[in-house]
Amino acid sequence: MNRMLLAFGVVALLMFAQVAHAQTSQLATAKADTKVNDTRPAFGTTRVAVINLGYVFTTCERSKAFKREMEGKVKNAAEEAKVLAGNIKTWQAAVQQGNLSDTKKAQYEEKIITARRRLEDLDRTMRAKVGKLQSDNLQVLWKDIRDAVKSFSKEHDIDLVLMYGEPGNEALDQLPNINRKMHAVDIGSSAPFFVNPRADISEAIVEMLNQRFEKERVAEDGQ
Repeated sequence: MNRMLLAFGVVALLMFAQVAHAQTSQLATAKADTKVNDTRPAFGTTRVAVINLGYVFTTCERSKAFKREMEGKVKNAAEEAKVLAGNIKTWQAAVQQGNLSDTKKAQYEEKIITARRRLEDLDRTMRAKVGKLQSDNLQVLWKDIRDAVKSFSKEHDIDLVLMYGEPGNEALDQLPNINRKMHAVDIGSSAPFFVNPRADISEAIVEMLNQRFEKERVAEDGQ
């Protein structure tokens, strides 16, 4: 009897050892698989790039097209305003000379008042129209740039893109730019002090935007 109990005990221990070994192996395999499948970068290895937003806004072809469109819409109003301003100047000079009859002087003064009112109307109308157009265009450009940055970052494994604004090289070390950056730092913001060219993707984004814009124009022309 004792021998049978001893035998059963040995068998039970062997079975327990086999189960424990199998569970340990499965756990080790799971950990190994997790390490293999975990493609997240280690902390501190984030790839960062920067983009000069002002440069992109002003140099991409869609922005230039928007500018031409806006200039076309305000051209007639600008020409009319120029004529009105010239007339006002002429009429004022005639009145100041004092050679006009009372009737003629009154007519010129009335013309000046009417012309000034028309200038104010033009200014108010064009400000509203230009403001709306600028707002609409800005939203389109912003979305285009975000989409381009997202695509470029995905293609080149970039994890974070920071935007900044920088004037041309000739103004980098001028006092206005220095004061601008110092003010940003004083209020708690941050600004790039030096950017390695390989970290700046501004030109690449402009190129991508221009390629997309050209495809759109070709597609529209083909319709």
